[in-house]
Amino acid sequence: MEPVSAHTACARSAEMSAEEERDTLAIEIDRNAFASKNLTLVQKTKAIQFFTELVKENRIQNLTRLTSPLDFVEGHLLDVVHLQQCGFLPDQGKVLDLGCGGGVPGLLSSVIDQRKWTLVDSEKSKVDFLERTANLLSNFPVEAIAGRIEQVLRTDKKEFPEIIVSRAVGPVLRLYNWIRNGRDWRQLVLLKGKSWEDEWAKFNASQYAGELVIVDKYEYVVGEEAKRRIIVKLERVQGKGKRKGVVSRSYHHKKFKSTTS
Repeated sequence: MEPVSAHTACARSAEMSAEEERDTLAIEIDRNAFASKNLTLVQKTKAIQFFTELVKENRIQNLTRLTSPLDFVEGHLLDVVHLQQCGFLPDQGKVLDLGCGGGVPGLLSSVIDQRKWTLVDSEKSKVDFLERTANLLSNFPVEAIAGRIEQVLRTDKKEFPEIIVSRAVGPVLRLYNWIRNGRDWRQLVLLKGKSWEDEWAKFNASQYAGELVIVDKYEYVVGEEAKRRIIVKLERVQGKGKRKGVVSRSYHHKKFKSTTS
């Protein structure tokens, strides 16, 4: 049988019932060697439940354009699985998802990996969806906050997350301008695509050059077109004597490929 293309899968998804979508998603997860290997049966079930809630809510408000089972796997689920596998997140303590939107990566990670997350988005309707879905699916405490990240980082909170994660929100220069005056955070983990090098070059040409340094990188590709993606771990530099884009210790550069069997 010929493999189903992403375009065909999208077209068919519009005609599927909710049950057919869930069954198709289960097949797509199993077809993807990386996802199938790194997710337990319970985690796969949780991911399918999240997908169902996301697609249902997407008919009410715009959360994502990736609503077919195949697109969900390649565009959302694999990012979260790779984020779990890259080793950039702590085993203990909370992580903050900046601009979480429909809940990827933060809420989906909490659902399948039971990690503690603080989810921040400026749109209250999205945060309401995140709270409902977290209460339905997540076994770990998930805090959802509606507001601008600049204000959220200035609040007087105990045990504020030291790591901020962001995906598909904006270039690193814009993100840093939002969060640079925030208290407590020390690391920034970004899920990026092929334009990352240009983003980083622009940051290092800005007035903030040297205030962030690369600690680690993790690269992978997804889909039949082998789309390149990268997870970058950045560290906040305190004090003077900064070196542009360089950290004194070496970093590990990991590469993985997400294949579809």
